[in-house]
Amino acid sequence: MMSVEQLLIQEPATSGALFECQTHDIIEHAQTPSGWTLNYEQVSAGKFLGQVCQLQLPNIQIIEDKTNQAMIKSGEAFKNSICFSVSTNQSPSDLVSLGNVFTSPGLLVSDSQNLPELRTPAGLRVFNLSVQKDLLIEYIVKQNLAFEPGCSPYFFPFDNPQGQKVIAQATERIFLLSKQGKLVKPVHKKNAQDLLLLYLLDACETACLPPISSTRKKQMVDRARIYAIEHSDTPFSIMDLCNHVGASRRKLQYCFQDVLGISPVSFLRILRLNAVHKTLCTGGEEKQIQDIAAEWGFWHLGHFTSEYRNLFGERPSDTRSRTKSKFANLG
Repeated sequence: MMSVEQLLIQEPATSGALFECQTHDIIEHAQTPSGWTLNYEQVSAGKFLGQVCQLQLPNIQIIEDKTNQAMIKSGEAFKNSICFSVSTNQSPSDLVSLGNVFTSPGLLVSDSQNLPELRTPAGLRVFNLSVQKDLLIEYIVKQNLAFEPGCSPYFFPFDNPQGQKVIAQATERIFLLSKQGKLVKPVHKKNAQDLLLLYLLDACETACLPPISSTRKKQMVDRARIYAIEHSDTPFSIMDLCNHVGASRRKLQYCFQDVLGISPVSFLRILRLNAVHKTLCTGGEEKQIQDIAAEWGFWHLGHFTSEYRNLFGERPSDTRSRTKSKFANLG
């Protein structure tokens, strides 16, 4: 994953557009995030320097907040949303909230209208993801999750050391794709949202998963396979699969591993690669290969080409050339 570097400055109100602003005053910094009402008080001494990067997707607002000074923060986030905050600092030992000093990385979850007061350390870099409350509740209900987003703030320590890194890198990647102009189509925006929601809900699902019988596992996998085949001509995400089956990503993962010996992600990737292969074999010459790949969720051309060659034993361009030759001979 790449880090956020020089970002494209655009109007933040437009879905998929990226906004970046450097700040030199704590008051200016507090007023920068769109849709937030914040109160910041500087604690450590020195000249203030901050940066805010904001991305507005249809149902998620993402804000990267970087500051060089310790602060006390309070206020309200984007209305009618649940705010997920994750620090990229490896040891947030100076992060104080809810009467607690946090000594290990975790995910802070709170209602947008009930943000907890925070005392943050100098040099903090944090991602705030405000998810539309109705959408979040819809996904939680469909997947039968134990997580209940209420008014009280929660702090979920990551049970896996990679949890923090995974969310941060996914968010950075989405920022980068926006900068490159690859979050324009609705399917791309939805894929970006669903990817983030998968990681966020994973971190919040703290209840123990009940045992699942072999018959029940097979039924879940069968339902997922039928759904995937019936929608093979329409790009969809793992989140769509979870919502349809009525299971969390983690539970679906267990079922696929036990029944098929592969993960749902691998299964879906195979279906998507076959969909691209079918398009290349049956025409679609008016489109660039990278555009066809992007329509099926492959945004990195190099990775896509490698996976395609591993599965079919030839490059996508070889498939297209072979198909052209075949049609030319028939003519």
